[in-house]
Amino acid sequence: MIHSKREENQKGRKKMNCHHEPVNKWSNYYGHNMLELYYRDQNRWSFPFQVMVQKTFLDLYDDDKDLPIKIYERSLYASFNVFGKAMKESNFLNDIEYTILTQFYELHCKHLSGKFDLIVYLRLDPEICYQRMTQRARPEEKCVKKEFIYDLHKYYEEWLYDRTVPGFDIPILIVDANINKNQLQILAQDLHSQWVQK
Repeated sequence: MIHSKREENQKGRKKMNCHHEPVNKWSNYYGHNMLELYYRDQNRWSFPFQVMVQKTFLDLYDDDKDLPIKIYERSLYASFNVFGKAMKESNFLNDIEYTILTQFYELHCKHLSGKFDLIVYLRLDPEICYQRMTQRARPEEKCVKKEFIYDLHKYYEEWLYDRTVPGFDIPILIVDANINKNQLQILAQDLHSQWVQK
């Protein structure tokens, strides 16, 4: 449910902003393609990549602080509860790196407390997710293995479907995303009508 432009109310004031995952920032972070570095050598780049990801999400939230409606394709919560945990389990983050990342995450969560009303979990079979990623054909993702997508799916399920993260109380709407592109567009319009325009 991602929109590419800001909507305006009758007085012409901006009332909503929707953000895609900030891949453009990750692929050109002060002249460095951090996304490519991360996928090429996760053992070396997982920690700096995750710190950078947290920073870019916080920048998005701060940019939108005066707007009444904000929609984000991905969040700081997913960065830590899915990617961070997957990297720790795969030993791409050592104990002290994971401790630092956890402390940053907890500090940022205090900053964001009460600012999110809903998470929409587009629940997708990892095999279909992998197929869509390869069709998308981002150059940085050429070396991503299918096993990595399955690992991420496991953590998404634990966090958003099984609700195993203690103290995480943001409401979650679970949507079956194992449908074709046209059906997804209709679904996005329905969700927009139910949750944004009301």
